[in-house]
Amino acid sequence: MPDQNHQTGPDPDPIGEPLALSPEETQKLHSRMGALASLAAVGGVLTFGLLAAPTRTSGASRSAKLKWLERQEEIRKAVASEATDSKTPAVNKPGQSSPS
Repeated sequence: MPDQNHQTGPDPDPIGEPLALSPEETQKLHSRMGALASLAAVGGVLTFGLLAAPTRTSGASRSAKLKWLERQEEIRKAVASEATDSKTPAVNKPGQSSPS
């Protein structure tokens, strides 16, 4: 059985010679290719942004972070309290000698 895609008659090239595109067809083709390229670029950026975003912490790591934040707050309060205490005039406590 002969292959249907290969003709052996007098015209072996039924498609003919390549023809140039008109300027309108060229512009239409370029605008479609630009739209597809833009769509692919936006999709790539969105995909990268979603995959590169940090994951939410939960469980043990979240507890450790909260403990760390609480400790930092305690330190901040202690430093602020110490700074406030150093600005107030010295008061002699019982059993202490006066500063000179």
